[in-house]
Amino acid sequence: MGSGNGFYSGGEFSLDPKWLVDPKLLFVGPKIGEGAHAKVYEGKYKNQNVAIKIVHRGDTPEEIAKREARFGREVAMLSRVQHKNLVKFIGACKEPVMVIVTELLLGGTLRKYLLNIRPRCLDAGCYRICS
Repeated sequence: MGSGNGFYSGGEFSLDPKWLVDPKLLFVGPKIGEGAHAKVYEGKYKNQNVAIKIVHRGDTPEEIAKREARFGREVAMLSRVQHKNLVKFIGACKEPVMVIVTELLLGGTLRKYLLNIRPRCLDAGCYRICS
């Protein structure tokens, strides 16, 4: 059932009670991101601004098993890491839907940030010097 920390083992996982989020206390606000298997919303949990990732379980038994396993690995990893440069994990729940709750970071997406800091094209004068 669980690993050494009571969290994830193989294809089955259980949530450690200290990380269990009560879905009744989640307020889901506007969508702020989307991927192939999940959507991320701005929201509130216990009066704290949070990011709420809602994972789509899948349509077939195979998809469901794969996504539940991936969800279990992601939650296990998030619950173990703490660093000032990483988003803070608040908790998760797997029923009625698979949800991961983290602190909400303002300032846009990582993609937008990386696009803004990458080097700009050289102007014509710099290009001639380099040629």
